[in-house]
Amino acid sequence: MAHDADSGARTSLQRALWSRVVRSRPVIVVVVLVALVLAWWATQEAGTADSPDTIRAAPPQQGREPQRPEGAARTDRGRSVDPDDDDARLARGAGLSDTLPPLDAGPLDSDSTTTGRLAVDGGADAALAVKAWLARNAAAAEKYVDAYCEKSRQLKRPPPNPPAGRARDASSFLTVRVGWEPRSGRPNGLLQLPEPLRAKLRAAGDDWPAAVRDDDLVGLDFSWMTRLHEFDHWNVMAEGPLRESRENDFYAAPIPNLIEPLLWTRLRFARAMRVGDFTAASADVHQLVALLRSSNILIADMMGVAILSAERVGLEAALKAGLAVPPGLFYEQDETARERQVGRSSMYFMYPGVSEAVMKKALNCNTEFRCSALAEGLGAHTIFGDAAHAETLALVSSSVASSGCNPELMDWIRKAKPQSPQELANSLDGTEQIERMLGPDGGL
Repeated sequence: MAHDADSGARTSLQRALWSRVVRSRPVIVVVVLVALVLAWWATQEAGTADSPDTIRAAPPQQGREPQRPEGAARTDRGRSVDPDDDDARLARGAGLSDTLPPLDAGPLDSDSTTTGRLAVDGGADAALAVKAWLARNAAAAEKYVDAYCEKSRQLKRPPPNPPAGRARDASSFLTVRVGWEPRSGRPNGLLQLPEPLRAKLRAAGDDWPAAVRDDDLVGLDFSWMTRLHEFDHWNVMAEGPLRESRENDFYAAPIPNLIEPLLWTRLRFARAMRVGDFTAASADVHQLVALLRSSNILIADMMGVAILSAERVGLEAALKAGLAVPPGLFYEQDETARERQVGRSSMYFMYPGVSEAVMKKALNCNTEFRCSALAEGLGAHTIFGDAAHAETLALVSSSVASSGCNPELMDWIRKAKPQSPQELANSLDGTEQIERMLGPDGGL
């Protein structure tokens, strides 16, 4: 009897609960329908908010430029993605050019910073070493100026250049994105990629098209590259570390970290291999190179060449995979090789000690890297102090005045403080750069 009473009680309770659920069913249905509508609406909003330049996957991630906490410490030193890539190695140098570090200092990840420097210690010896270096450079300039002009004439396709005019400066846009070398004291730029992805690209070298996986592209927003078309130049003196630097120290000036744009270029073409927008990808990358070149600094010129090489590697991989790549998008390998040789050697024809005749000849031949060469030449004449030559300084100065190059940058360089012979000896690369670029083994 007790068991039957318990069973009856449970049955009555169950019926009461079921009756309550049935009576409340309309409310439940309404709640469920509202939840479904809200979920659909949120999905539509996310689809609208997401840039078409963002690759999505399940589970979806926010397609934003990589962020870091405000004031976070730099996790790397802007090192090369390819330890053997001299063009990428330039990004580690001090100053506005590749004078530091020496090009034969070994892999970029090496701790060596002195290999190839003028190994002297002491004022008199340092002064003699600097003069001897300038004499060797002048002799190489005279020997190879004809080869330089011939290489310049062989450039079939000018590197991307911005449209005429300087009305829309990209400084505010790019300064916070590219990041700057650690000595600037600034945190990583907004384009800083996660270290595992950077490491993968570094290890892959020119095999990066095969190394990049779909998951690597999830959450990367490439719309910043599309926005580059809003600008027609990049004035590195408008804002940022160069403008903020209190001392015009030419060899210790903070320079932009251009490794990240190079990495993003590789990823942009990896994305193009998946969605087929090769023409748009090349247009964005060529605009990036044009803006970099408009800065008038040699590191930007050379990293522009490296970016064009990355474009070629990506599009050649797409062609090998049987993808439909429109013709004429990328620069051929021999063309970027010539650009590299001409661009890298241009500055040394503008150095003190080079004869006025040779300097004029090189200037007349230099059509594509003129501003960066003049900037380096003006800087060299300024910091070499007593070792500089008045007649060639006058030639460089007059050429700068009529060049149309960034006057703010040139004024900043003119104010650079001269360096002592020992400081110069510690900075100069002992190798013969003109011969290295233009000699029998040129470009190595």
